[in-house]
Amino acid sequence: MMTEILNGRALGQQWLAEVAAKVKTWPQPPRLVIVQVGNNPASTVYVAKKLEAAAAVGIVAERLHLNPAQGQAALHSTLHALARDVATDGIIVQTPLPEGWNIQAALDAVPWRKDVDGLSAESAQRRAAGLPCHLPATPAAIVRLLTQVWGYALPNLPIAVIGNGRVVGAPLREILVQRGAQLTAINRDTLHPQSLCQQARVVVAACGVPGLVTEHWLQRGADVIDVGLTPEENDSGKKILRGDVDSARLEGLVARRTPAPGGVGPLTVAQLLANVAAIDSLGN
Repeated sequence: MMTEILNGRALGQQWLAEVAAKVKTWPQPPRLVIVQVGNNPASTVYVAKKLEAAAAVGIVAERLHLNPAQGQAALHSTLHALARDVATDGIIVQTPLPEGWNIQAALDAVPWRKDVDGLSAESAQRRAAGLPCHLPATPAAIVRLLTQVWGYALPNLPIAVIGNGRVVGAPLREILVQRGAQLTAINRDTLHPQSLCQQARVVVAACGVPGLVTEHWLQRGADVIDVGLTPEENDSGKKILRGDVDSARLEGLVARRTPAPGGVGPLTVAQLLANVAAIDSLGN
């Protein structure tokens, strides 16, 4: 068996082309504002990628930069102003925020219709109730990959999700359960995680532990989605990004896998912009 490695960049470009076509149906281009506090280097890179991709599909996007010295009150005031601004269609609170700041409170300041990250409590409540809202971009991209690209039907699908983070693991688990998947949830304190993963047809690693998932965690023919990207230094002192999956010995064992980087990341950006492009179709 030859392992198929997803070309996330190519697939992401296909999804972005669909977004561009949707944006053209708007009377005027949607406007996205990304609020960043401070100068976290990784955040700055991520925001630049989002701005570049947005411009490529015709979305008017801008970065609104706040100085941490202004405090949380300034962030909340900014978010409330953007929430009231009829010219602003989508809002992103770029995380992480400065140490000690209440991230969820900031996310909750974004109204559900403009919450293109889908991470506010209001968005979560609407998801649980089956009401229109944005799905968080990475979980939505994973579901789309599973169903539209890999051809899975989610009901009764044996799938393991490693990690329960705010951005990926927790909302992905919620969405999969709502859609009838046979979910195995693996956390830091889960007993015998390897044997549990071996029972899953699909394994999603989203825990931020480089190389955690090895060939011993996987059944032959499984599909593996690697969400983790952790910066490390290699033997020569060069900074590299490592995924949660140790892919060195997976060739011929798993059927399909996503690389890290170059797998889920481009899909997440495309799905985020798809959320922006769909704002006008969410209903009331």
